[in-house]
Amino acid sequence: MSLLVVAPLKPGCMDRARELLDQGPPFSLDDMPFESHEVFLTVNEVVFVFEGGEGADTLTFAVGDPLISRVAQAWADCLDGRPRVARPVFTWKRGQPSG
Repeated sequence: MSLLVVAPLKPGCMDRARELLDQGPPFSLDDMPFESHEVFLTVNEVVFVFEGGEGADTLTFAVGDPLISRVAQAWADCLDGRPRVARPVFTWKRGQPSG
């Protein structure tokens, strides 16, 4: 299962976003419930991709979680609005049946 978080950036904040990304996540990846994590950056947004392992039906983040607060504080000066969660509606993998 995948979870994508799409966060809009303020104009001119791409370099600051890259600096934040270069510092790594404000949490230990080994302590997280996902198997992999990627981040994509455009001029207008940052996209965080979280992948669950085998049998992971759902990946979620609780709004009141202190981890979310730390992440929000780190990114507060760059974000232009609330991040949005995107969930998969179509998946294709080579060697697996379509559908």
